Formats: sequence, structure tokens, C-alpha cells
Amino acid sequence: MLGPDDGTPVYRIELTGLEPDERVGLRGEASLSDADWHALTLRFARWDKTAPGYFPSILQAIGAHPEVRAADLAAKAGVETPKFKQDVRKLKELGLTESLEIGYRLSPRGEAVLEKLREHRL
Repeated sequence: MLGPDDGTPVYRIELTGLEPDERVGLRGEASLSDADWHALTLRFARWDKTAPGYFPSILQAIGAHPEVRAADLAAKAGVETPKFKQDVRKLKELGLTESLEIGYRLSPRGEAVLEKLREHRL
């Protein structure tokens, strides 16, 4: 028998609807469709209204300095660490970065985006 023998109710909780994390699938995609690229450039353009070139610069910094502490990358970017981490999470939601025990690295998708940004000089 499960639970105490004193008549205390025992509850069973069943969780449903748990789906795989979409970011994991996105991270592994090393090629970008035209639609993916268009959607990402629209997102970057919207973000650039408040800080032009900021998010591509984060991708470049992570690409050039993987496994570097967020505080160090934030200092180089001239941003407070909590804001930097929040912004990297935005990139992670798009499947562009991966969190490591220390620091970050670009996912294959992030590397593809960074290459496209360089090609288009964005």
C-alpha cells in the first residue's frame, strides 16, 4: 500500500502535454531556409530599434569567445551581466546559442546565422 495507513489521502498527479524542447531541434539545424532567415532578420531589425547591431554583436562575441563567463562577455559589450544573460536567452529561444557549464557557444544554427550576417554585412 502507498502512503500512511491512517486513512490520510494519497494523491496521484499525472502530467500530460509535455513536449520536447523545440530549441534543441532548432539548434542542430545548420542550414537556414529563406523563410527562417527572413524571420530572423525581422526579429533582429525589431531589436535593433533600441540597440542597433547589438544582437549580432552578441553572436559574434560568443562565436569568438565560447566558454567565456557571461560577466566577462557582458563587460566587453558594455552591458550589465543580468541584461546580457537575458539577451542571450532570447537568442537561445531562437536556437542560436547553447548554455554551457561556464559561458555559451553558438549552436550550428547560430553559426549559420553568423555566417549569413557576415555575408550580408549586418
